[in-house]
Amino acid sequence: MNGSTPSLGRASGCLLAVLLLWGGVACEKAPDPAAPSVRAPADLLLTASAASIDAALAGATDYANRAMPGSGLSVTGAVESALQATPGILRDAQVSLFVLQRAGGKARLGIILPVKDGKALAAAAPPHLRVKLRGKWALVAEPETVAQAGDWALQTLAPAKRTFARNQLAVATVMPDALLSAHREDLMRGLASLRKVTAEKDSSTSTMDLLTEVATVTFDLLAQCERLELELSLGGGDGELTFALVPRARTAIAQFVKAQAPSDFALLTRVPMTGAAGIAGGQVVLGPAAATVWSWVERIAAQTSMAGLVPDFRRLTEQTTGDFAFAMSLAPTGMEMAGLYGVKSAPTATAALQAVADKFRTAGPKTTEIMGIKSRYEMMKDPPPTDGVRLHRLVTTYDYSGMPQAAATPPGFRPARTEMAWGAWDDVMGAATTSQIDKLVTASRSKGTLPAAFASFVDAARARKASALEIIDYGAILPAITGNVQAGSAPLALWLGFRGERATLGLSFPASSAAAIINATAAMQAAPPPSSL
Repeated sequence: MNGSTPSLGRASGCLLAVLLLWGGVACEKAPDPAAPSVRAPADLLLTASAASIDAALAGATDYANRAMPGSGLSVTGAVESALQATPGILRDAQVSLFVLQRAGGKARLGIILPVKDGKALAAAAPPHLRVKLRGKWALVAEPETVAQAGDWALQTLAPAKRTFARNQLAVATVMPDALLSAHREDLMRGLASLRKVTAEKDSSTSTMDLLTEVATVTFDLLAQCERLELELSLGGGDGELTFALVPRARTAIAQFVKAQAPSDFALLTRVPMTGAAGIAGGQVVLGPAAATVWSWVERIAAQTSMAGLVPDFRRLTEQTTGDFAFAMSLAPTGMEMAGLYGVKSAPTATAALQAVADKFRTAGPKTTEIMGIKSRYEMMKDPPPTDGVRLHRLVTTYDYSGMPQAAATPPGFRPARTEMAWGAWDDVMGAATTSQIDKLVTASRSKGTLPAAFASFVDAARARKASALEIIDYGAILPAITGNVQAGSAPLALWLGFRGERATLGLSFPASSAAAIINATAAMQAAPPPSSL
């Protein structure tokens, strides 16, 4: 982790680093500003803008110093060197770039810079590039890129004065059509080659079949998108990266987005939270997109031992309200989980759960083997009630004798036996693993308190009208893994929101969490290994 902080500076100054490597070149004058608009290139892969060079430097330096005091110097050092080699540019105005890529071709970059002296920029450039000027803007790119996209870039991207929100440093837009055109065939060829190698070694091809279906579903999803948008914000000790998907009208994804609503995250207070290292909750419904989503699930599940259970799981999910909440903790025997789903009718959900249990007993996997670990599954007969509720219980036993040394885990994380229980009661359907089973029903019937490490993120999710949220506290995970390192609270959060026609996935990473992770990782590297290893 110690090497990650300087990379923030390199990322923030990437536009200038490119100029340092490329330099400037011969200078061409752009058409008259009154020239008619031109179309965007067909192979336009992405566009991006930064608020300004100085804003990017200030935000990245501030964040780096908060995460690792003094590390901001490494951020400014590399970028300032690039600036000194790039004369004639303005540091306090918007900077943009674009990327073109054809199928089978290399990615071609164009950078649009605000200039105070375009001739000075051109004079400092190497001969393999071109600098094309239009007013107070300069396009720096290879000759082919300038010829193909120069007029469009300087007429559209250069004068496009985007308003950046507070602490927002950079934004980018990705064109799914160009992304698919440029990379789909390459990825499928790679999967085909990997499949051939796997077959030649007489190994199972089920994993390859699964990867192929996942890739195909991903392509289907991208084809329904009009554009993808990325935004980076840094400042005041907070960091956030958001990824927004804008679907095409009348597609299944567009129907899914329109069906969503903000969540109050109330169910999160009803799951067992003692020692929680991570939580997730919210409300997500399939709505009119259900048929398409389940067709994707069926295609992927067909490559696994769970294929026969998909119809029963579908009938079960149709009984839920879309509300959900999970809490994850780490016990000496490994990860423990408890979860709740809102249901429309507990008796109907109970019948659907019974069908799933019966199908699992007759058609589900009996044994599996992954990386030498053999697992045996058995449904418990007549399990005892939990707080008056009869839960289905699945018992799994493990054999580690075939596990390769490279995959060795501490003996404390090798349980001989685990249980998973599930059932429906009151207004919920719940599931839990071994140590959480006896707490599940009782917790669901009362309102608890969220751990302090999570509460502020949940409040922020409510404020931004998010539909779902996941929080992982690295500080709670590390001691359980190492046994000898304390990290303090270090939460990171993922949130999912829907507004208008956009679905947005955000990652919140406070500098305080980054500092705790960096310090704990350094301590872990310096500490002796746990005695259990």
